[in-house]
Amino acid sequence: MPVRKIVLDLALNQKPYQEGEEAHLPNMVLLETLETADVEIWDIFSPEAKVFIRPNASLSDLRPDIHKNVLAFPPRKVLHEGASLKYITTAVSMPDSDFSGITGFKLSGRYPKAIYEETIKPVL
Repeated sequence: MPVRKIVLDLALNQKPYQEGEEAHLPNMVLLETLETADVEIWDIFSPEAKVFIRPNASLSDLRPDIHKNVLAFPPRKVLHEGASLKYITTAVSMPDSDFSGITGFKLSGRYPKAIYEETIKPVL
């Protein structure tokens, strides 16, 4: 069975932005057509970090952990509602239980299982 590659982003415009960028972002992204993207250091580090990073630095020098993730999970670029977005795996984690056991946090007043059942599962 082939693996489906999808992007589902429900929190894109809810993240903290500094210059009102969220006004130009879609409310959600759900796509199956993804292009592979290149990663540049500035995709990971803020522009303010430029003064601390030598000009010829590579991602493998600065963040070998992220570099390994990028090799295992290639970054993807999507075009959605006029916005060009890159998705780069900077970390990988896994809960030690199923969704019903994840009760340490809520997003918009809902536990992860409810978010999956009510929001994600219906569109898959």
